[in-house]
Amino acid sequence: MACMLVLRRYCALLLLLGLSLTVGVAHADPRAFPAGTKRGVLTASAYPDIVIDGKIRRTQPSTRIYDEVGLLVLPATLPSATLTINYLANDYGEIERIWILTTEEARQDISKQIKQN
Repeated sequence: MACMLVLRRYCALLLLLGLSLTVGVAHADPRAFPAGTKRGVLTASAYPDIVIDGKIRRTQPSTRIYDEVGLLVLPATLPSATLTINYLANDYGEIERIWILTTEEARQDISKQIKQN
């Protein structure tokens, strides 16, 4: 019985160590955004519409919204505050992807954030 308790604690320690390493890696490299990415200010509104820079924009069913660490965010869980974002629109003006920026990313020039091919 005592052996199982020690084993559980050891596994929990390894799990915490692994999680802390992945969090550190996620913050180590700056995010690179695809060509055509634009900067804007997002204000949440009634889905499927969103407001970027005061203009109502249409999303797609496949629109992806990423938070500051790259995790997917559901449109219904977007905060009601205004957020600085990078976004990518398709040829019809529909929003394909949105990245919520960290304070540091928002300070950087967007041209330095776009990955070069």
